[in-house]
Amino acid sequence: MRSVKADFINGTSVQNNTANLLVPGPSATKNGTGSKTAPLPPKKKRKVIKVIKRVVKRKKAAKPGTGAVKETITKESCGWRNGSGQNWCFNRTEVLKMRQHILRFYNPEANLTLTQSSLKVGQNITYELHTKLIMTPFNVTEDFLQLVPKRSPLADRHFNTCAVVGNSGIVLNSNCGKEIDSMDFVMRCNLPPIEGYEKDVGSKANFTTMNPSVIPQNFRRWNKTRKEYNRFLRSLKQVGDQILYVPAFTSPYGEKYVRAVAQIVLQHKLPMKMAFPPTGQNNLMKSIWRDAGFEILRPSTGAHMYTLAATICDQIHMYGFYPFTDDARGRALRY
Repeated sequence: MRSVKADFINGTSVQNNTANLLVPGPSATKNGTGSKTAPLPPKKKRKVIKVIKRVVKRKKAAKPGTGAVKETITKESCGWRNGSGQNWCFNRTEVLKMRQHILRFYNPEANLTLTQSSLKVGQNITYELHTKLIMTPFNVTEDFLQLVPKRSPLADRHFNTCAVVGNSGIVLNSNCGKEIDSMDFVMRCNLPPIEGYEKDVGSKANFTTMNPSVIPQNFRRWNKTRKEYNRFLRSLKQVGDQILYVPAFTSPYGEKYVRAVAQIVLQHKLPMKMAFPPTGQNNLMKSIWRDAGFEILRPSTGAHMYTLAATICDQIHMYGFYPFTDDARGRALRY
């Protein structure tokens, strides 16, 4: 499987390269299981296929020395992908354009996480999606405040190459693991299982997201059986001393799971760095991408991660994001 370049191969537009991320997708949180992928409408699917064919045609024409690419090609901006048989070139001008667009809305330090200086014990935080039946805000406790960072864990950080790894079945049997681990910074979505899938997804994890809904979906009996609790604990431990990103203030239905994670991290003295984005991040994502010409109903985790990566990474390589129900060989994908 080849990674999708976030910075507009051979002048291809932002919309072509990020379309897969910005279409609200299924909640595929496991390598091997997950929600079934909703098929695209025929008209939209034909349009996406047409775009992909055009990109492939441009890539094939863009071999060094042919003059097919108007932008100056250097050894740093072009390279043959391992096993792909095709040359990929980065349009650095377009990379900067996208970064500048996102930075008009998104501050990677302020929007990544709340900090201890912005909170106090007893403070109430309003949920983004509160309902008439559940109006109770999130109350900041001493335990929770202990996990809130004093400073953004990505403050003043910048990387040359980054991988954003999703959980579509397209990544299975891809042999992308070694390539993913070669990146300077690896971002993974929704606490995915890594053990046993290293050949395809790698093992490096610098930044891992975990929606509260992951717990009831993937660890249903975590608070009822020791076996399931230990499986959940092992998944948390795979984060190591890196960053765990938990959108705690989206919906009140996730509060008990956020509290549970906080308790487990403190009880087992897990060394991870936590990040809790402030309320309103989904609306912020909608503003960013609607201003770029997209109609987006619900920003996916991938959209959030791409947005962050665009502000801290020079090259973004994306794996495990795929909008179709079948792979390139016609094999059905369940998620």
